[in-house]
Amino acid sequence: MPSFEESVICRVPPLEAWKVLHDPVRVPEWYFGVEHATATPDGAILYLGDREEDAYPVRIAPERESSRVLVRCLITDDLYTWSLEPHPDGCLVRVRVDVAAAEHFDECRDGVLASLPKLAAAAEGSGVSSG
Repeated sequence: MPSFEESVICRVPPLEAWKVLHDPVRVPEWYFGVEHATATPDGAILYLGDREEDAYPVRIAPERESSRVLVRCLITDDLYTWSLEPHPDGCLVRVRVDVAAAEHFDECRDGVLASLPKLAAAAEGSGVSSG
């Protein structure tokens, strides 16, 4: 299974980034291409458009003790492991993506690369500056 890792620095403490990262209904604020989301008991349904075929159910498993959020797409079986670490400038947000099908590796990576700065901006806009 192909995988990749990317990261971004947020200028807020890890708790402020956590608030944005683990909340299913906030995903459209920062994940590229997601127009809206509906929370479910174990995750969310992410909508890339208005049609039913644009719906992607995901399981979201927050692990607050380890500052990780695991997100598994129930259609593609891709696994996104988000983690937060303290950093002198706030926190480091790291994501490892295990891509189930190599043919959509580039699409997954492009989505993550477009989303990381939006995640940092969403966290910084809702949190208290660490500096």
